[in-house]
Amino acid sequence: MKKIAFLLIILVSAGIRLLTLEKLMLFTPDESYLIYIAQTLIKNFHIIWIGVSALGFDFYMGPFWIYFIYPFLLISKGNPLTLGYISSFLGVGATILIYFIGKKLFSEKAGLIASLLNAASPLIVYYDQKPYPSGIPLLSMILFFSLYMT
Repeated sequence: MKKIAFLLIILVSAGIRLLTLEKLMLFTPDESYLIYIAQTLIKNFHIIWIGVSALGFDFYMGPFWIYFIYPFLLISKGNPLTLGYISSFLGVGATILIYFIGKKLFSEKAGLIASLLNAASPLIVYYDQKPYPSGIPLLSMILFFSLYMT
């Protein structure tokens, strides 16, 4: 019964994120600049040594995200919704990881409740569809769990 509940939570998480993606995804200058740089890789592949500027200061982020989205944009022929799909699937991954962390730390019931809250919370769904900070909940859960396990 709990496995069926977990599968339903995953389906709810994926369904909410993917069905509302075209209506809720914001396409800001940050995303357009990332897509522009990734499309320069598609047109003429060259090595990018430095990423985008952070907050307009002389601090630059690495080019990981540009190289990460490059194959997906290549497959989708430059469709900007690709970034939303990537970040939505990272949000579904975070939901799955929250279940396993809650199950390991507390109980299976706590894991189910925590993952359901993460799957259906409107604010979390909104930010999971935003491509630029995507992956932060997933990475945070991975870091927390690795610290717990050590």
